[in-house]
Amino acid sequence: MLKNAKYSAFYIASTFIIFIKLLTILIKKYFFNSELLQNIGTANGIFSKAASDFPNFLDYIIVIAYTVILIAVYKFDWVLKHQYIKNVMYFSCFLLSLLTISTSIVFQEYRGWDLSLYCVTDISESIRDQNQNIYDFEYQKIKPGLSPFIWLIYNKICNFNIAGFTYLNNYFWIQMLFGITIVLSHFKFSIIEGMCLSTGLNLSMLHMVRTGNYGYLLAIVMAVSLRNLIKGKNINLNIFLLCVVSFFKIQYLIVVGLFILLNETKFKNLITALFKLIGIYAAFFSFQILLFRKAFTDYIDLMINGYLTNELTFESGITNPVTSQFISRFFNISQNISTYITIFIILIGVFALKSKSSKYFLATSIFNRNKSYDSNYLLVALENRFVTEFIFVLCFVPSILFTFGSQFSLGPLSELLYIPGLFYVVFLSNKKS
Repeated sequence: MLKNAKYSAFYIASTFIIFIKLLTILIKKYFFNSELLQNIGTANGIFSKAASDFPNFLDYIIVIAYTVILIAVYKFDWVLKHQYIKNVMYFSCFLLSLLTISTSIVFQEYRGWDLSLYCVTDISESIRDQNQNIYDFEYQKIKPGLSPFIWLIYNKICNFNIAGFTYLNNYFWIQMLFGITIVLSHFKFSIIEGMCLSTGLNLSMLHMVRTGNYGYLLAIVMAVSLRNLIKGKNINLNIFLLCVVSFFKIQYLIVVGLFILLNETKFKNLITALFKLIGIYAAFFSFQILLFRKAFTDYIDLMINGYLTNELTFESGITNPVTSQFISRFFNISQNISTYITIFIILIGVFALKSKSSKYFLATSIFNRNKSYDSNYLLVALENRFVTEFIFVLCFVPSILFTFGSQFSLGPLSELLYIPGLFYVVFLSNKKS
């Protein structure tokens, strides 16, 4: 956490944005025809080439070699603590984040799909139309999942225009500014650690730039609110913020609930927090039923009919790894069997592990598709004593993989190396508890 400088975090975030902007101008002017940079900016090798075409033998070699490395650094944890190695890793991670983010801004022609889904049409009238289902809508093969009122509010925000400035055209600068500022000002990391985590945690900022998804920023806010809630700071405010965050991402309720259950030691506080959450949600849903009865009914039908659980069945990749799919691919077994195996592992781990952080890392891995822009919620369980190892597996390695894969492609296993890294963090945090 930055001390003795109230606005230091904001200044650092602003400086980062200015530097990224200058870098994009430089790339456009002098390196726009660079095939190397174009491949990184569009992730050509990852998204334009089928992972199934990647050599199967090489794919397994990459995964096994990485697993061996993780075992080695787990056993000889002093390696990553060596100052020279740590410095090289931190700065390499930060530079790779700069490179991937700036090239994505310059070359990514599909930027903002998730955001555009809620911005391309004005629902002010249709949201009250009793004969229209606003959820019977698709944009770039993506379907909406926000509740009616949140969709309406977001629709107004992203179409707000003042002197030619719109959120739709500048969302990545806005999320960068607030995301970096919050991480640097609310977590006890050094500046370089905070920058690595806020810009490179599981490619979260990169994926936000590509898709426009608000999960990058909301997951950071959720992590801060959860930490404050458990510490007893501004309880009502943080419960309200957690509700607002989950209004946008309803699947975060599971992440929030698990964290409170695993970390709140006083039963009275646990019940109080849960009742306040339930109360705010009841009021919010009642409000929507009164104003948008038809639209809200359609929203509930969408949720009940598998909108959230369908996430786990979608094809996973480097920016949206799924634990059960990694197991399915590695052992060549059906998705159903691998899901049961994953649930079994998690249940055993929750009861056997000593560390609350370990339990939390493990428990949320099955309930969250772990899309990269959502992964910032992991900050809530990150402790200073293993921040270097955390940056190694969830910032440095994903950046290396993305850069390499953009040039040469990645296999269906090595695209999901986030999963072995997650289990490494689980065991590491338990070891150091």
